[in-house]
Amino acid sequence: MHGDHGRRVPASNGAARRSWALAANLGGAALLAACLPGLAGAQAPPGFIQLVTDSARVFVEPALPVPGYLAPSTDSTFGTTVARITGDPGTALGGGSFSGTWSTEARHHFFTDQPWNSDGSLLALQNRGSPSTLFLDGRTYAPRYGRCPDLGDDRWHPGFDHPHERIATQGAELMWYDVTQCVETRTWSLPFAVDGIGSGNGNPSADGRFIALGDTSRVFVVDMDPQPPFAAYPAERIGPAFDLSACGLVGGCKVSWFSITPSGRYVVASYADGHPRVLDVDPVTLALTPHELPATAPRCAGDPAQGFTYDVTQADLARNPFDGDEDVLVGQEHCGNVGGLLDGQLVGDVVMVRLRDGALTPLTDPTKEAYVQSVSARNDRRPGWVYVGYYPQDGKRFSDEIVAVKLDGSRSVERLAYKRSAYQGCYRCVPHPVPSRDGRRVLWASNWAQSCGPCGAPTTIAAYVADASAPDLAPLASIDEPAADDTIFAGDTLSLAGSGGDPDGDLPLAFHWDLGGGGPSFDVEVPGPVAFLLPGIYTVTFTVTDARGVANATAATRRITVLEPAAESAHEVHWTFTGPSSVTFDWRAGSPFIRFGPDSSYGNIVRAVAPQPLPFSSPGPFREARLTGLSPATVYHYAIGSDPDHTFHTPPPAGTSDFDIYVTADVGSSSAYRVIPVLESIIAADLPQFCLLPGDLSYGNAHGQAAVEQHFDDMMAWSRDAAYMPAWGNHEWDEPASDDLRNYKGRFDLPNPQSSPGTPAISDYGKDWYWFDYGNVRFIAYPEPWVGAWDDWAVHARALMDQAQADPTIAFIVTFGHRPAYSSGHHPGSAKLKGILDALGTTHAKYLLDLCGHSHDYERSYPQSGVIHDPSAGCVWLGGCPPPAWTAFRAMHYSVLKLHFGASSIEGWAICGPPAPENDVTCTLGSPMDHFVIQAPNNLVANPSFESSLKGWAAYGGARLTRVAGGFDGGYAAEVDADTTSRWIGINDTPNWVATTLAAGERYRFTAWMRSPAGQGRARLRVREYGGAPKVPPAISEVAIGPDWQQVALDYVTARAHTTLDFQALYSGAGGRVQIDAVSIARIDSAAGASSASALRANPAPPSDDPATWDDDELEDGGGAATLGQRESEYHFAARVYPSPLHERSVLTFSTTRRGPAEVTLYDVHGRVVRALVREADLGPGRHDVAIDGRDDRGQPLEPGIYLYRVHAREGSLTGRCVILK
Repeated sequence: MHGDHGRRVPASNGAARRSWALAANLGGAALLAACLPGLAGAQAPPGFIQLVTDSARVFVEPALPVPGYLAPSTDSTFGTTVARITGDPGTALGGGSFSGTWSTEARHHFFTDQPWNSDGSLLALQNRGSPSTLFLDGRTYAPRYGRCPDLGDDRWHPGFDHPHERIATQGAELMWYDVTQCVETRTWSLPFAVDGIGSGNGNPSADGRFIALGDTSRVFVVDMDPQPPFAAYPAERIGPAFDLSACGLVGGCKVSWFSITPSGRYVVASYADGHPRVLDVDPVTLALTPHELPATAPRCAGDPAQGFTYDVTQADLARNPFDGDEDVLVGQEHCGNVGGLLDGQLVGDVVMVRLRDGALTPLTDPTKEAYVQSVSARNDRRPGWVYVGYYPQDGKRFSDEIVAVKLDGSRSVERLAYKRSAYQGCYRCVPHPVPSRDGRRVLWASNWAQSCGPCGAPTTIAAYVADASAPDLAPLASIDEPAADDTIFAGDTLSLAGSGGDPDGDLPLAFHWDLGGGGPSFDVEVPGPVAFLLPGIYTVTFTVTDARGVANATAATRRITVLEPAAESAHEVHWTFTGPSSVTFDWRAGSPFIRFGPDSSYGNIVRAVAPQPLPFSSPGPFREARLTGLSPATVYHYAIGSDPDHTFHTPPPAGTSDFDIYVTADVGSSSAYRVIPVLESIIAADLPQFCLLPGDLSYGNAHGQAAVEQHFDDMMAWSRDAAYMPAWGNHEWDEPASDDLRNYKGRFDLPNPQSSPGTPAISDYGKDWYWFDYGNVRFIAYPEPWVGAWDDWAVHARALMDQAQADPTIAFIVTFGHRPAYSSGHHPGSAKLKGILDALGTTHAKYLLDLCGHSHDYERSYPQSGVIHDPSAGCVWLGGCPPPAWTAFRAMHYSVLKLHFGASSIEGWAICGPPAPENDVTCTLGSPMDHFVIQAPNNLVANPSFESSLKGWAAYGGARLTRVAGGFDGGYAAEVDADTTSRWIGINDTPNWVATTLAAGERYRFTAWMRSPAGQGRARLRVREYGGAPKVPPAISEVAIGPDWQQVALDYVTARAHTTLDFQALYSGAGGRVQIDAVSIARIDSAAGASSASALRANPAPPSDDPATWDDDELEDGGGAATLGQRESEYHFAARVYPSPLHERSVLTFSTTRRGPAEVTLYDVHGRVVRALVREADLGPGRHDVAIDGRDDRGQPLEPGIYLYRVHAREGSLTGRCVILK
């Protein structure tokens, strides 16, 4: 318990000292009667007895004997029940699992410390004997627990979910502690040793999430239960310390106490126990800053711009429900204005300050008002009131009373009890009354030496409770679902939902469902879907019990009749993932119920509904059942009606690898294509996690509606146990007289469904495309080429890829849709789609694979802008031509594609299907006819996001390097600043993340996210290779950046083995300040392609052909050069343009190591081809020079600007840029 720091006390003659700085009160008793409502006889609030609410009456305190231990008596003045809840000194404690005796001082802590726990079952007391701290039963007051090892300064957690936990501090440690088990449940290491919780007077926020801690000069905030988007506990979220010692007060800056407010928006620090200062809490960083108050706000001391507000003392913090739950400070007026007028209102001894703007509300009338001793707002379950303890002053209203005061400004009161403690010269005898959470009881300390007879010993301090609770009213219970008696089939589920309330607010409530033998019982308010497995008639009963153990008087029941299930089998059964914890089943006919659970006993049941839109391939009935609230990464058993048992599974956790999928497109049905059962059996025999089907699912427009239903029946070979994830093809919609997308959108519930412009009106139900994450892969479908659809998709896909690129749990991005971007089969590739996908591949290193159909062949490309395109069709193609240079493998053969997603690679096999006359390859049924591996980038940087330190990085260019809040990836970034804007500054990896290269020709991708907070500037990535001779020139990537985060990237190919790569992220420009985050260095296989960002290029060329003249500074000044030069006798896959910028002519020099096809293409910055520089079907290894003359394929001069080139050969792709000037 802490002292009354510097507070005023009544004068010896009983009159309080007053200052009349405002307009004087001229009315006296007549004014009191005019201003206060006549509240005597007012209706009692729920749960309370009829209390004395007449604020005008002056009572004479009667003499009463000391109450006996746990022997309640009725207060003759106020009608409340008063009980002493601590025993006589020296007597044994009883009722607990420990031994000990009551001391001469057994009381609670302080008026701002709530003694009752969150559910009211325990009450904390201090016992100056053994044990030193007691936890009593919160209702009977029998001792329950002794103190665990010393907790230091502690408070109850206010949440119902943590009823037994105390929040405690010891030195530089913060902890949650379960007092019933004596175990720490959470701990935090603090930046320095703290002075208890707010110097003994602080509290957590109302939800138990935030707390303010510190010492006599510093304060900081801890988020004890971080919520998204912040990482959950045990991640620590602690704000920076704020210096309280520079306050500007004339009398000095001694801090008496501080606390977070109930909302967590502010921290209030009280100087000299009467000069409160309000600080804002930044919701992201938790940093504290002075809350600027209006200059016109009433105050007594301090600068309002520094957060100082009106002076109150003996105060507590609350939320005012009569004013939008604003945070307020309520306490004794401390400016000396009691009795004056403020905005026409008389100022009494109890005032309320609104923290947002400093607005002052007087809560009591000063006329003959006794002097305030303390104000407590710990009644968080009864907001809108505070509980005031008054000094004994004969002839004054509220003398020696405990009075509840309403916060609405009406000056309404409830008078509860006398304190009867003589505490002159005895600080521990000060009563410090504090209410229970529901406000019906008040606990205080007293030596019962005031207005007594016989009296207690002045040195014996005991705890007393005044109880204003009315006789307990029974709680109410109602069953909301089902709304009436119901009939279901055995094995079906029925949703159960109830609601309960208590007329007198005895919370928390307990709930119980009894299914009358039809299933297990439940102790929750809303059990949700419950399965009734056996036929019969069951009476379901719902019971509500309040905190005092009283149950609802009127039974809440439902009669449930359970019938034998239907025997009809379901058709077309398939399911989709719709989220991490949900799937949706679709089927035709059969039972409308699906049972599911962790094993074949199921235990859960859902009734299907008609899908939207409704398919029209037959009368149905068509059914759709959404299963939600599932556990992630879990296998479930299910059965539709009485059909056989099958399994489904929810997606694995984010980042999970090593799973298989199958891909098949242009499928059809067995009624039209005899090969379908064979192909689907290949998938079923090697059951994957799911199958992607990129369009032309049934060919119902060609073969009739029966083919639609036959297709989905055919897919049941695997679709009952593996998810069916489709995309739409042209045969689903382009002949609306024969078939349209209602037949397909109505059969699938898709994750994250999206709408596209131009979608056919008849099937405009959304679901034109969608996306989902599965393990370490983001899958993004794309729509059909309706007018505007692809342009709209490109915008959304870029945002989704940006997110995935920044997500450390995502290793790969895969797109899938019907139309191909690259194809030499039955249908050519779409140039528009090619431009979109190439642009996305160029800027997203994780985007490595596109899956499509339409082409009626199997064809795999080399990486195109980093992406391998795979038209995974199962039908033969109708035409033929020599494969283009970008084709890695093609075959005219039925097939299905299997993909395995590992941690760092995608492995694929085209599985041979049945033969056909048109085949151009021969393979064995079920064996691979093509095999490939795509490697993923792998970050070699151990500290990429600076979340905890700057380890591994050093400042460059004489700059300062610090961590700052607000990173691109996570909560922090590196910030580099210098007193100059004219030189390059940045960070350098120290020691180098790539300490030793393995071989010449290794490819590394360097990326960093950078921003210039002060304006525009230039960002540069630079890589230097050290070791061996001759000297290798540095590689440079440079782009313009501004205040928004932008990714900068650079691909580097090593010149030799056993060298070291030195990496720098640099900046020059506005403010001489740059922020850097999410740095990545990845070793990539050539099959992954060169694609990461718009600034991507390969290693830059030197300004001359003589390696001896290569100089780092000259290369930096060269700026736009792209690609690496090499010794003529030592070729590796590389390219360069020199000179760049070019006025009339430049030469693009590239070297290859393998014979094969090669292409060199020049693009504008929008990705459009402007010049095909090389198209060679068989180019030998070595050095090759290509002229760039500044003209396009038509011979027309190109506009000045930046152009991109791409060299594609057997080794992979290289991308760079050149600049054309007039």
